[in-house]
Amino acid sequence: MNFIQILKKLEAYSLSIPYVHSTNLGDIYEYLNGQPNVKYAAINIDINQSTRNDNLISYSVYLYYVDRLTEDKSNWMEVKTTAE
Repeated sequence: MNFIQILKKLEAYSLSIPYVHSTNLGDIYEYLNGQPNVKYAAINIDINQSTRNDNLISYSVYLYYVDRLTEDKSNWMEVKTTAE
């Protein structure tokens, strides 16, 4: 299995979680700022860095769970408990 396949499996697994409604592979800020209609809760998979030593390539990946409070903050407990 190559790295792209692993990322796609992470994305598919994220979408299999009942309360996750969208995923993204890439920069979290570009995703959230560039997509005004993000469906929350969202999972973002962001490649931080990679290093290569001989025949081994290592990747550092950030996984972000993102949710949004309603304006009146009435869903704060739902957001808090879902993310734990």
